[in-house]
Amino acid sequence: MNSWLVEKEMNALRIDKFISERMDGVSRSYIQKLIKDGLVTVDLKPVKANYKVNEGERVEVALPEPVSLDIEPQNIPLDILYEDKDVLLVNKPKDMVVHPSAGHLDGTLVNALLAGPTQGGLVSPFPQGLSLQSWELEDGLLTLNFSEQYGGLADISLTLADYCLVLTLSQVEGVDTVQIQSAGHTYHSRSHQTMKADEVLTDQSLPEEDLRPSGEEN
Repeated sequence: MNSWLVEKEMNALRIDKFISERMDGVSRSYIQKLIKDGLVTVDLKPVKANYKVNEGERVEVALPEPVSLDIEPQNIPLDILYEDKDVLLVNKPKDMVVHPSAGHLDGTLVNALLAGPTQGGLVSPFPQGLSLQSWELEDGLLTLNFSEQYGGLADISLTLADYCLVLTLSQVEGVDTVQIQSAGHTYHSRSHQTMKADEVLTDQSLPEEDLRPSGEEN
């Protein structure tokens, strides 16, 4: 439960803007959904998104419990416009959901992408049988809990898998940093447990030869 007392300088501010200035990594659209779902109250009473707060009022936000999802790779045909070791350009059908959520637990773009690359010579950085057991987004930190197969990665294989996830998921609205776990455990061998896209892009620890597809020569 998040709770704030409205101060004088915040008087007459819209409720969604008031909350967005106090909850990092949470979009205005998500806040408006919380309001619509009755999870935002002012002095214990639900309000509408256009409500303007008044000095001395108590604003409370009850965030819903994170949904535990077991995301499995699925062999779903995709219209691949371009694919190399760094970039995948997909002509996504307009009715295809991007990622699993309540009411759309499978058949999504993420399920299809987890199945691995379609082009010969490209190697997926993720081990066979890997699945996402749960995820949680709180204050801009996205925590991913994969199955035990992720725990078998090490050295350059672990780094490549980590960086693929961080660079991709950091583009999702509300995600600032990513933490990756395997079967509920973190990697103590990592220099830091949370990763940001800008840190990944400036990391000099990956030599160029480690980023080439297997079999490619100088």
